[in-house]
Amino acid sequence: MKLLLVNPNFKGVVSVPSLGLGFIGTYVRENSNCEVEIVEPILQGLTEAQVLDKVKESDIVGLTCYTESRFQVFDFAAKAKQVNPDCKLIVGGPHVNTLGKQILQHYPFIDAYSAPFRPPIPEQIGHPFRLIPATNSGAFRPL
Repeated sequence: MKLLLVNPNFKGVVSVPSLGLGFIGTYVRENSNCEVEIVEPILQGLTEAQVLDKVKESDIVGLTCYTESRFQVFDFAAKAKQVNPDCKLIVGGPHVNTLGKQILQHYPFIDAYSAPFRPPIPEQIGHPFRLIPATNSGAFRPL
């Protein structure tokens, strides 16, 4: 199983990597047999097309979402589902913390959201992906 964690920011200036993605990626690597890749397009000099190529090979795609980049995140999420409809798409981050349920209502291609500090991703790694019922750490669409 492959988990791709992405900060889908392709414009502007980013000088430090997303700590949240680093924390989740490290936890999953240390507590599962899952292959994890963290992508910071601006820092790595990757285009959107190059990142979408990585999405094609992933089982789970996690996106970090800040308020200022939310529309870019949702646009990328839609493209990710188009290139890999079978991937499970999870969004998390500060913008999602307060608007997670509304995001699931307005963006049907997003499968789940994760609230900060209690990411649900590690609970699902290590066995075939299954969506767990809504908890205080996020919510999922039923399969």
